[in-house]
Amino acid sequence: MIQSEKISIGPFSSWLNVDKPTSEDVQTLRKKYNLSKELLEYVTDIDEPTNYDYDKETESQLFIYHIPYKTQQGF
Repeated sequence: MIQSEKISIGPFSSWLNVDKPTSEDVQTLRKKYNLSKELLEYVTDIDEPTNYDYDKETESQLFIYHIPYKTQQGF
């Protein structure tokens, strides 16, 4: 799922929240938002640790963070 929000921070004009991206979501991120293959690999890797990445070529930033959620087995 992709949620887009308009922002105005320097040259950045969009904030994208991506949760459990489908293959269609990945294609949308690549085509509509011009995100590199490398950044998209980070987004789709469930074992990716919390981190920040900046792509100079596309001038895009990526924040990966994990939010705990409660299940029957715990958090």
